[in-house]
Amino acid sequence: MLNKLKVPLFNLSDEEKEIFEIAIKFAQEINDVEIDKLGLIPDKLFESLSRGGFFGIGYPKEYGGSYISETAIGLVILAISYKCASTGIVLSVHNSLVGAILNKYLTDYQKSVWLPSLASGKCISCFCLSEPEAGSDVRGIRTKLILDGNDYILEGEKSWVTNGPYAIVGLVFAKYNDEITAVLFDLNSNGVKKHTPEEKLGIKGAQTCSISFDGVRINRDQVVGEFGSGLKLALYGLNHGRLGVACQSLGIGWRAFYEAFNYSLNRKAFGQVILNYQFIQDYLADMRTKLDHATAYTFLVLANPDRSPRECSEAKLYASTVANDCAYKAIQIFGGNGYVKDFVVERLFRDARITTIYEGSSEIQKLNIIRFLQKELV
Repeated sequence: MLNKLKVPLFNLSDEEKEIFEIAIKFAQEINDVEIDKLGLIPDKLFESLSRGGFFGIGYPKEYGGSYISETAIGLVILAISYKCASTGIVLSVHNSLVGAILNKYLTDYQKSVWLPSLASGKCISCFCLSEPEAGSDVRGIRTKLILDGNDYILEGEKSWVTNGPYAIVGLVFAKYNDEITAVLFDLNSNGVKKHTPEEKLGIKGAQTCSISFDGVRINRDQVVGEFGSGLKLALYGLNHGRLGVACQSLGIGWRAFYEAFNYSLNRKAFGQVILNYQFIQDYLADMRTKLDHATAYTFLVLANPDRSPRECSEAKLYASTVANDCAYKAIQIFGGNGYVKDFVVERLFRDARITTIYEGSSEIQKLNIIRFLQKELV
């Protein structure tokens, strides 16, 4: 179990320790096997997450949220992802990615309108940036806002929208006068169409879909920040979201390590448990060392209010790489058993793969790291 693994988490406050324990205990009740099999998160779990305050961890208490710290958000995502990476990323998108933007850039009036329902979990949110022809190239988006009297008309399509099928509130990025602008609105509005959820390799419960917008009417109060500031807002949110993905990755990696270590203690080959064999010891030592380093760095970045985009990219890059490496090694330790659905490491391997792709691929993270190093050092 996660709380017995001596995960290297330093200088946690009493509140942070408490929320971590609460999340670990809550996660034990999640039916991760059923979620993977059905390809969705059941309504009952959404209700439990809402009652437990988990949809409010990224939102201020004055609006009904349960925000403690950025570290606390990361701890919850790690603990939930240890049991179910699908549920972990649903929480991450809602709290770390969307929540960070709304908390910083909404006006007080807008906060009073939107945040209470988001913090309570009554409304789930999604982040609509990627498009069929614009993934890593954010400036290439084609969704547009067209002035119509005192309002605006939204036209276009977004792809790979995590939480899309579940979401009631959408944060959508569109071009207006050739500059990117963010708008926030109810996805039950006329002209919004959610398409069939994608059939994915992993994190199957975190449903993803395309959403198209045909004549959706937007008023000025639904614009987030200033016109033309959408790119800045998106990058700000992605820095937070990347730390959320790092914590999701850590949850997957720690689960892979635990399962592999426990299996090696019990599985016998050639008359002895396989933990006695040096190559198994080598795998486990490597997994543990990398997990310790990835965890310590990710939470060091989370605890720093002056963190840089480079550090967010480094945490996401390394944690996601380690998660995939641990899942790979876990299957090697399990052998043929690791390749069948009877054992959880098969799912961990599938779930880990996306962490090096979404919210900026590993290749994009490396470009970001170098770009910011040039600013810092040259």
